[in-house]
Amino acid sequence: MLFFSLFAQLLNISVTKYNSKNLVSFVTPDSSTIESVIVIRRYDRFAYNPCEWTRVWRNPVDPFTPYSFVDSVNLRPGIIQKFTFFTIYNDGEYFRDTVSVPTPVPPGIVDITPAGGLIRGERFRFIFNSPMDTTYSESSFILFSFHGSDTFYYEGSMEVISDTIYISPYPLPRSCDTLTIILKSSYLKDIFGNCFDGNGNYIEEGSPVDDCSVKWQISVLGDFNLDGYVDSKDYTEYFRDAMLSNNPDYETGPVDGTVPYLVCYRDGEMDMSDFIGFCRMWEYSIRRKGMDIKTTNGYPVLYSSGCIIPLYQGFIELFTLTPVQSPSIVFSTEFRDTFYYFIQVNGNEQIHVARPVGLRYMSMDGEVLGEMRFGSPNSVDIKIYDTLGRRVNAPLKNGIYFIKSGMDKKKMWVIK
Repeated sequence: MLFFSLFAQLLNISVTKYNSKNLVSFVTPDSSTIESVIVIRRYDRFAYNPCEWTRVWRNPVDPFTPYSFVDSVNLRPGIIQKFTFFTIYNDGEYFRDTVSVPTPVPPGIVDITPAGGLIRGERFRFIFNSPMDTTYSESSFILFSFHGSDTFYYEGSMEVISDTIYISPYPLPRSCDTLTIILKSSYLKDIFGNCFDGNGNYIEEGSPVDDCSVKWQISVLGDFNLDGYVDSKDYTEYFRDAMLSNNPDYETGPVDGTVPYLVCYRDGEMDMSDFIGFCRMWEYSIRRKGMDIKTTNGYPVLYSSGCIIPLYQGFIELFTLTPVQSPSIVFSTEFRDTFYYFIQVNGNEQIHVARPVGLRYMSMDGEVLGEMRFGSPNSVDIKIYDTLGRRVNAPLKNGIYFIKSGMDKKKMWVIK
């Protein structure tokens, strides 16, 4: 007959995670009268006696000897395993030790940014449910994009901050491609050594079973407001200021490839290569969208019902087909069939005009920011002149024109 005592006998009892199972360890006390040790695992309660089910280990033991074994069942989240250790003595008496073990959960993704839709793809953020190990290698992820059977692979950098991982591709993802990031389970671990659980079953299975693949659609290069097109809003609300302040967050060059599948190799500078890349994609968007050049595309200058309403302080170069009377005019002249005006504006004052042909935006120090040409009712050709009255180009169709200043020789890029 077995006799039962509540006094603990075993030393250094521990139950720790090993791969997807539990590693059970203990040391026997200094006693030659111990016959064996029985270990029982249950999920509902601790065992009351050594004859219960499920018995997971029984062996003769020696005094002061460490023992360990790997349990046979896989760990699953939300389940607390209750281990009962019975130390059996030669006279039939036994002692009972207990250990309650919550199941560790391998790291999984709780948030991805950007979540979906059209993206630019400069940086990706993955938030996990556990602090992640800061050591990683290039094998931690695979980054590529494709359209049709044409696949492009990227280099990339990874930054780990606590439970968050940032991945930045180089070069920028190819315009209009489907971008894919594959996270490699066996190389992504939390600070406890648990491998990334990519398939969400809360069991560590490693690569390739637990690898995770995420896809996004890359928008047109230069589409900063992510509406699917490059247009004047992208220019006036993002790109223009980025050019003037040399903000490389909005780089669109240097580029390589065929429109619209351009790859931007960022160089940290806003220069002519960015300007050319932006204009190429604007031209593509106009062709693709069949876009008419409407007055509402002229931000930050609004034209409505014969009035120009500027939203900033600076100057407007105005081309009209009929004369304009305005106290803000500081310079005016006439070239053949087009009237040319240099107007100073302050805030939201209205400038009344009659049928404007185009507007050129200038900063307070005279920097040419861009030019917009309104479509005329009869689709007539428009002649363009510089501030000295010299004709700088042959007759052009209606469209949007940009002039880049600050060069030895001024050059005009035409987007019709």
